[in-house]
Amino acid sequence: MADAYLKREKGVYNAYFLGRNGEPFPRQEIDVSLRHIQRRDEVNTKLWTNKEGCIHLGKLAGVPSLRLEMRNHRVNVRWLLSSQETKFNAQYVHPGHITLLEGEDLVMPISLASGIEKPSRDIVTLVRTLNDTAIEDCFDSVKIELVGDKDSGYHQLRADNLQQGKYHL
Repeated sequence: MADAYLKREKGVYNAYFLGRNGEPFPRQEIDVSLRHIQRRDEVNTKLWTNKEGCIHLGKLAGVPSLRLEMRNHRVNVRWLLSSQETKFNAQYVHPGHITLLEGEDLVMPISLASGIEKPSRDIVTLVRTLNDTAIEDCFDSVKIELVGDKDSGYHQLRADNLQQGKYHL
């Protein structure tokens, strides 16, 4: 029985694959998937653990999410990283898929770098899907609104009058 642990040490990330008693899983093939904020697609690769059961991942600057899978021990984990290096400095965790009823509005908090007042495709994407296939780009429905006074710095993402269906954010 194994599990994965992500640890930030001296400004860099390391993933450890350890057994129930803390024993390392050395020389294990790990499937790595990550997305950088400047790319739309995921980057997929394979890495191998060292003798301590560790994979050195580096700073992961601009990487909001990371998935690691060790198939032969059925370990599959996904982490959402909150990092000063990411453009939007994520403070909120959002679901990847959202199911809405006809006419239901999508409203959720969003954390933005100062000075950003309107949505752009590099910070938000909203797509209606059917069987995990994109069928409609809903970016034009997305608005960013200030919540409270200007000094509060709190914003929300809003998309009104969406059709019933499943959406990918």
